[in-house]
Amino acid sequence: MAKAGWCDACGAYVYLSGDGGCLSGHGSEHISRLYDVPDAGGVSAETTDPTMQAAPVKGLSDLIAEASKLADETVNVSRAADGFVVQTDTMSGARLVEILDSALALSPGDPDLLIAKSDALAFAMQFKTAEDVLDEVLARDPANFEARTRKDHWGEWTSAFTLPAWSEAATVLAPAMIDDLRKARSVQLVRTGVRAAIAVVRPVQAAEMAPGLGNQTRSMWEPVWSQTPTGAVLAHYVVVEDDPANPYRAEGFLPLYHSEQALRVGGYWLVRQLADADGCFIVVADGDRVLHNRWFAFPAHVKAHLTAMAAHLDTASVAGDAAAFQQGCQWHSSTYDMDQIAFDRPLSDSAAGVASLIGEHHAPEEAAAPAAPAAAAPAAAPEPAPAAVPAPTPTPTPETTPGSFVFGDVDAILGNPSLSPQVRAVLLLELCQIAQSVAPERLDGYWTQLTQVRASLPKEHADAYNEAAQELGESTEKADSGVISGLIVEVAAAKTMAAVDRDGAARNLAGIESRLGERKVPFGKKAVYAALADAWLGIDRAQTIRLLGHTSASARAGLVTRMHGASPLTQNEWRSLVAVTKPAIAANLAADVIRSSETHVDLPSELVDKVGTALFAGIGAPLATPAPLPDRLTMHERLVAALADGGRCDEAWTEVARIYQWATTATTQQLADAGGWIARFPVLERAINEAVAHHCVSEERFAALVEETPVYLQAYVRALYRAKTTMPGAVESTYRRLEQELSAEALRRPMGYQIKHGGNPAKLADAGHRAAALRLYLARVAQGGMAQEALDLAARLGDQTSRTVVVRTLLSGTDEAARALLPAEQFPEISVDHFLALGSVEKRADYLARVTGNGAHTIPGRIWRDMDAAQAMPQVRVGGMFSKETAPRQESSAEYIQHNPMYLVVSVNVLPEQQFTVWMDSLAEYGSTVIDAELAPALVAWSERDWEPARNAMVWMWEAIKPSDDVLLDNVLRDGVIKRSIDVLSADPEILGSYVLPWLHQELVVKGRTWQQGNTQITLRLADKQLAAMCLGAAVRLADLAPARRDRLVEIALGYANTSPEIVGPFAQVFMAGRAPQLVEPPVPLGGPSAVAWQQGVVTSIVNDIKQRLLLLMIASATPQAAVS
Repeated sequence: MAKAGWCDACGAYVYLSGDGGCLSGHGSEHISRLYDVPDAGGVSAETTDPTMQAAPVKGLSDLIAEASKLADETVNVSRAADGFVVQTDTMSGARLVEILDSALALSPGDPDLLIAKSDALAFAMQFKTAEDVLDEVLARDPANFEARTRKDHWGEWTSAFTLPAWSEAATVLAPAMIDDLRKARSVQLVRTGVRAAIAVVRPVQAAEMAPGLGNQTRSMWEPVWSQTPTGAVLAHYVVVEDDPANPYRAEGFLPLYHSEQALRVGGYWLVRQLADADGCFIVVADGDRVLHNRWFAFPAHVKAHLTAMAAHLDTASVAGDAAAFQQGCQWHSSTYDMDQIAFDRPLSDSAAGVASLIGEHHAPEEAAAPAAPAAAAPAAAPEPAPAAVPAPTPTPTPETTPGSFVFGDVDAILGNPSLSPQVRAVLLLELCQIAQSVAPERLDGYWTQLTQVRASLPKEHADAYNEAAQELGESTEKADSGVISGLIVEVAAAKTMAAVDRDGAARNLAGIESRLGERKVPFGKKAVYAALADAWLGIDRAQTIRLLGHTSASARAGLVTRMHGASPLTQNEWRSLVAVTKPAIAANLAADVIRSSETHVDLPSELVDKVGTALFAGIGAPLATPAPLPDRLTMHERLVAALADGGRCDEAWTEVARIYQWATTATTQQLADAGGWIARFPVLERAINEAVAHHCVSEERFAALVEETPVYLQAYVRALYRAKTTMPGAVESTYRRLEQELSAEALRRPMGYQIKHGGNPAKLADAGHRAAALRLYLARVAQGGMAQEALDLAARLGDQTSRTVVVRTLLSGTDEAARALLPAEQFPEISVDHFLALGSVEKRADYLARVTGNGAHTIPGRIWRDMDAAQAMPQVRVGGMFSKETAPRQESSAEYIQHNPMYLVVSVNVLPEQQFTVWMDSLAEYGSTVIDAELAPALVAWSERDWEPARNAMVWMWEAIKPSDDVLLDNVLRDGVIKRSIDVLSADPEILGSYVLPWLHQELVVKGRTWQQGNTQITLRLADKQLAAMCLGAAVRLADLAPARRDRLVEIALGYANTSPEIVGPFAQVFMAGRAPQLVEPPVPLGGPSAVAWQQGVVTSIVNDIKQRLLLLMIASATPQAAVS
């Protein structure tokens, strides 16, 4: 056998010469990843023909590169925290097998190639053969980690082909690697050739690194096992010798607790993979630009340390949850000297923390690393005690302070010994931020408590803490905190004094500010300035505005909102605010005011433009707090209303035109958070509504707007404008006028426009734009208070589709007077029209009992699940318990949609000229969301008065809607069916917990699904937390409808989410709705990070409630009072 390995100079796997170098003359220092290969057939360093040299070598490396490239092109992975979807082409899977077989002919028995072949066979849906190949690897090497883990955790352990390709030649981070960095994952999984590998990736700013940094720069990596007071964690260190005198060093951590699933990215499993690896890539990047990228072959001592760590993973006492892990990381960072990690100095067993795991093996005296300080923690860094509750520091609370009783609620929570240190720290940080602007006298007390639990504060709050620390006087060179506290107390006294002596209070405040200005140390000043600005609110607002330039951003935002709530800021006050801050800051403050208050906002023109551009034009400074499209639309509507109400019609029109232009030109990506291209239509409608409602549009202005409108949208906007401007009694005459405007000749008039903007009028006529626009006109006129005229005109026109659109628009709306024009009796009893026309919840509950035979079968017709006679139903005995279940016959997703048009799915790929008519199709059918919004309350009402038949009916309903495998093939249809099932059947949480969720868990979590769609193999597997997340919206809707049922639904859902803190927190907030502000225990036992997340959700709900209560109180107290004589 010959030797081969990776040559970093050649960038390929190569045969090796006798001296360990490659045949191209590169020395052994360029060679890594050695392995045995078949004899090279006489190829030697003396061979002069480069073709002869390259042939046997390039054959293997070319095949590996070809397989890797094919995987990049054909394996598509949708990554998520837990669930994942892998899409592959089976033909390409078969091609992968062929390529890997060719590579195995050159390197028989190569375990990496065999494992890759097994993955390729799975892609080709040859699962039994894929398992046989793994068995072949294990027969030769029973300890092969990759093969054993793949076999033992089939379906969980992802293929190397799903990982991003990586090599030392890479210069740009792959998107998946950037995503991992965003999730704070520095130890990442990549693919080199056809095998999985580890990359340790560190983000830096290029300016931080010494000049000359490149792949030639030395770098190293060391793992350290740290047995902290809260359990073991694995620390790891990267050193890059960019500056030999001061090399770059970085510290990272991996958790060691065993995850439920075998996930490659889990800390436990990463350590196992590291122990199995020969080395790792060390990557340093600025953004996506790679600054340093080289393979680091593990030295013998690193291999030994990793082997010892992996061997003790299952028996060691590790940090068992997120809170313990975080505290352990903080303890280690404060006690470990990373300077002992150095080149040419192997880390000893004790310094690596493994002496107790494998027994100390002393290195030679001259090479020994200094002992880690972690072995004996200094007295200055006491071990954290997670359960300890610091004694609350007394906080001055003058009885005259508005909101003292509100703060009493949170003070009671802080006094609760069961409050976790992490949640306590976050709550105190929030209270410090609130107190800066509304209760400065409480600030010192809350800050003192926060410093006592600082070690428990989650890392994501570090920036907020550091900002607060600078403002409140904490630094390495501390200001006299007593002086700061004393000044704040003086300000509070002056504020109280203002109620009886405003002039005296003003003099005192001026004196305090003068003394503050004489202080040389800046730390802590912002807190006093915030207190001063707050005290001036009820005396002289001009002084408050002047001081806002000296306060923190959070205090400034709170003060401006309160000041505006008490009395809207004038244009001159806004200009003063611009002068003391910056235009961009003032614009964001204005946006915050518009977002949080419906009070009239009178902005100067220069700020109007800046707010408008920040919201929609995409130029200028963006919003400091990005908002989703619906929120931005609401904010913009308030801005336009304020301009129009102030008589500034031209400026209001400019803003309407801005949003209109944005809607016509916005990309699908810009509309993504509102549903894609289909969202363009309601945005345009809102713009036209604004223009008409505020009387800032004329016929001339509208005509000019149409001239700049893409042809495929012209019929739509013309219909809307005519509907919004139609007067009572003129519905038919305006309809006839619109007919003329929508003629083919009228659409062809702006021929130059057609060339400029695209769109063919003939195609638009073929696509049915004219008929669709006329029907839209009737629907919108009916919504606008002229329902009877619209219904009469539709009848005279003899167009059944037009009448259907009008009827369904009215019955889907909330105008009871319009609904009264459509009595239920005029519709067939078994129809959605009849159900919606009944009006009241009680009548609909009676209806459901009647049409289900008092719970003897499911709801017939299209209200729920339209089934034909060929679909067998299960047999039921008394009480709704099944004696026999017969599965419904299989049907395609197309058939399902045909029987249930409420699931009409809109493709993302619709030609522009077809988009309007596709959108209009939705008005001709009831969407499931419209029906379910009325169906769920009716089921609740029925169940409340007669639970047994209602429950029986819901069991039938689940059996009727339960998706077959054919329905599960369609992603959107599947999600729609599952959402309907949960949203509606949550009316009785026991049905959800006994039937729906267990079935979904078994079929989509435990089993999963793999199917073929054309040439593409699709794998679907959900996580339990995803099932729980689907229940969250239903719980929100039940909160007002039936709080007790809401609580039961939360209890059931937590059974599926109790190990997913990110889901537990939102459920806690829903659970708190309508409850007293106190620390409420979860309805089911929770442990570890989930228990912390529950408390955090409860506290978040309470803090949000307190902010609202304080805002109302502070607005009232900020209203200027008459001077006391």
